[in-house]
Amino acid sequence: MSSIDVVLSQVFFSLGSISALSWLWIFCAQYIVDLLVIGAFVLLFKEKDRVRRWMFFWRIILMEAIGWGFMHTLFNWIFERTRPFQAIPSLHLLISRPLGSSFPSGHTMFMSALTVVVWQMYPKWGKWFALATVISGFSRVIVGAHWAGDILGGMVIVGVIAIVYFKLLPYKNSQEQREQAEVVSS
Repeated sequence: MSSIDVVLSQVFFSLGSISALSWLWIFCAQYIVDLLVIGAFVLLFKEKDRVRRWMFFWRIILMEAIGWGFMHTLFNWIFERTRPFQAIPSLHLLISRPLGSSFPSGHTMFMSALTVVVWQMYPKWGKWFALATVISGFSRVIVGAHWAGDILGGMVIVGVIAIVYFKLLPYKNSQEQREQAEVVSS
């Protein structure tokens, strides 16, 4: 692990020592992921177009299977990285002890993969999902569950997968399709 990762992480760890805010960090680190899943279900069930609803559903399944399921497992296996509370015994862990390798953050990869699909199909909501993912990810550093590099690494891995995903599965909403059809027919 690089010294910049340790220094950056220690800045975040120091925020965890502010006891008046510990409830906020714990909530963000553990429960924002649940709110994003609920938000995705709301978007799924509010979608009136049946084809678009199924497309949204299967794209989420695909991104989560590749971006979170397969790649997270692969990178955890390749990089057996200790967690901050294991490397720094004096670090006060604010949540229950997470299991497994630290790199990359599974929570961040899961939320990032979900955000990619939401951003592609519902850009307005995708921005909020992205903000929540960043807040939750760095809250996981503040509570002592991850190094900053685990969060950034998870986002970068899913970002690379997203580039391939967007190339292989482009999506145009109905308005864009109508505008493109008008341009082509003119």
